Amino acid sequence: MSGDYNDMTNFLENNKDVAGLFAFRFQLDSFSIDDLVSLTMAMLKKEKHMDFDDEALPKLRAHFAWYMRQKELTYVNGRLAEKVSNDLCISAKLRNSDIIEAIDIDDDKIFVPKTEEQIFKELDNYIGLQSVKDEIRAIVSNVKERREKGMTEKLLKDHFIFTGNPGTGKTTFARKFGEILNAIGALPTGQFVEVSAKEMIGNYIGDTELNVKTTVDKAMGGVLFIDEAYAFATDDGAGFGMDAVNTLLPILENRKGESGVLVVASKHHAEQLLQFFGVVVGELYGDIAARLNAFVHADE
Repeated sequence: MSGDYNDMTNFLENNKDVAGLFAFRFQLDSFSIDDLVSLTMAMLKKEKHMDFDDEALPKLRAHFAWYMRQKELTYVNGRLAEKVSNDLCISAKLRNSDIIEAIDIDDDKIFVPKTEEQIFKELDNYIGLQSVKDEIRAIVSNVKERREKGMTEKLLKDHFIFTGNPGTGKTTFARKFGEILNAIGALPTGQFVEVSAKEMIGNYIGDTELNVKTTVDKAMGGVLFIDEAYAFATDDGAGFGMDAVNTLLPILENRKGESGVLVVASKHHAEQLLQFFGVVVGELYGDIAARLNAFVHADE
């Protein structure tokens, strides 16, 4: 059998007799930016008989980095490489050239991540919140230590909740933290997917589960940033917030280390949210603290 990771996991968990018939499971990871670059160049050479100017490589990487950050990305993995190779080929042919150059890559569709030093300098320019700055530095140091000890996979073992009253800067600092995780290579692909909890909660049965799975799939390998997370617990009694949590928590557990989830909420809403999570999961998934287990609080 083969299928989407989340769908297959849910199917096997709900059909234990079927799951027992299969002794081996193979998980194919998403392509990294380096993989996509190599695949695109191979397609251009073998299928389209085009050459590639090596000076355009940095821009091609930045092009894929841009795609990784698009919420509505419909082309993923090999399909994205195929789309990009087609686009580049058309652009070069319009110039009557058989060589792909930097000019063939859309200047409006590139993303060059900042360095760790640049981001920390930006953080230091913010007044106050020294405890948050220190906490972020400690997390980054821990990730680097894990790499120095020889770990190459699942360098980030936690998910994080950023709390603080309105106007304290928790959302801004959470975004900066996501940028730093990308800059230090803590996650495989490093894309940053930002969404509000309200966007994940659907309007009819089955809609919420699809929204959550689609969003998580886009963020897999990078950072999933959930703003206004309190909406999970305040969906006007429709119950779809509960559906979102029931869909999200098993993914956080089963694929921990493959992505980082940042949740932003006020301290009051964070406590309310965790209480709601605990009610939702009950004994099924255990203690929510095992999943959203690292808190970064922004003081007044």
